[in-house]
Amino acid sequence: MEAQDGKDAKRWFDWAAADFELAIQKDAREYRAFDWLGLVHQQNGEPEKAIEDFTKEMALDPLGKARLNDAYCTLASHYEGQKKYDAAAADYRKSIEMGGGGDGCACDPYEPLVALYTVETRQYDQAWEAVHWAQRSHKRISPELIARLKKDSGRSD
Repeated sequence: MEAQDGKDAKRWFDWAAADFELAIQKDAREYRAFDWLGLVHQQNGEPEKAIEDFTKEMALDPLGKARLNDAYCTLASHYEGQKKYDAAAADYRKSIEMGGGGDGCACDPYEPLVALYTVETRQYDQAWEAVHWAQRSHKRISPELIARLKKDSGRSD
């Protein structure tokens, strides 16, 4: 039954996407249609399409920036799960460069980026750079992760 529910959900999301695409064809300045289309693409497991949608939304309405931040952070997490660490790091960094992890963002890219560099790739200089970005942005990195970075890198900051 679970597979059928997933198939039904995908079908509904596909129909919703078609409706929002039609709305965009009628008025390409309707930022809300891009917003909803991006959300549908995220829910449908199409993060690259969501990023395209939110980029178009942001060009029309700066409030779309929070969605785009989340989309990059979510895509980074997806890549990390696939062990595509370079792609994950690049998208976490994009999210940070855009001000990721701010108010209204569901995904905070700082801690996962530090963890990726510390645990997965052992790129300690980049990990420390991400820690300093987090500190400047008043974002919290868990004490356990900082302790591991100190131990593994042989540095204190």
